[in-house]
Amino acid sequence: MHIGLIALVALGITGSDKGTEADILIDQLGSCHSVSNQACLVAAARLTLLKHEALPRLERRFWTFPPEGQLLALGVVGGNEEERATELLAKIATDRRPHPSVRALALDDLGSRRYASYLKLLFRSTRDEANIVRAAAARGLSNHLYANDTKVLARLMALARDEAPNVRVEALFGLGFSGHAKAGKPLTRGLRDEDVEVRRAAAEGLGLIKHPPAVAELVKLLDDKDERLVRTVVRALRHQTDQEFGRDGDRWRQWLAEQKKSR
Repeated sequence: MHIGLIALVALGITGSDKGTEADILIDQLGSCHSVSNQACLVAAARLTLLKHEALPRLERRFWTFPPEGQLLALGVVGGNEEERATELLAKIATDRRPHPSVRALALDDLGSRRYASYLKLLFRSTRDEANIVRAAAARGLSNHLYANDTKVLARLMALARDEAPNVRVEALFGLGFSGHAKAGKPLTRGLRDEDVEVRRAAAEGLGLIKHPPAVAELVKLLDDKDERLVRTVVRALRHQTDQEFGRDGDRWRQWLAEQKKSR
């Protein structure tokens, strides 16, 4: 059976008087109130294949969908690499009507495309009142962090002090993967954060960037109760020092004392 007919049968809609296939599928998304609804998932999957026919119709109808329908529709738009799809993502990301989670997902798709022309949009979004949107903007900026890009680096360093832990996490991940020496200080500060996810993100970054002042702070975290964090810290210490003391805090402290005496 043709995949389009399979989709329509799954939706329980057949007949030539119901409009085009794209219209029928989009009508289904317009009534979706659960992202796990089978009929809605089938509709979104089929619309992804219809690309050229689906996009203009989705653009007109998107704003009338419930949040769940919008999330599924974003999967269709995000899978389309056309310029029009990119422009629609930008509209959704900057429009105040959709739910913050919808705007954040649009930003994620937009940020992953690495179009320099949308950098200003990402910068503006780092000041959004919704922390989920700021976090998505931080992820997007991280994709644009190239050598000597001081503006993006400075914004990520500022976001590493954001009031929301999830934003600090994304900023620190970006700084860690940046390779910038200046990222060492905010990463080290992140090791002292009250949120364990933030501490873990900071330790991950210090497993990539050399910053000797971070070693003492990393050693302190070997006694942390979070097992994943401790494993990350051990990897970071190995990267920072080329030493193999595992999670033996006493041995690390002894090594630090020896290093201090030898200076």
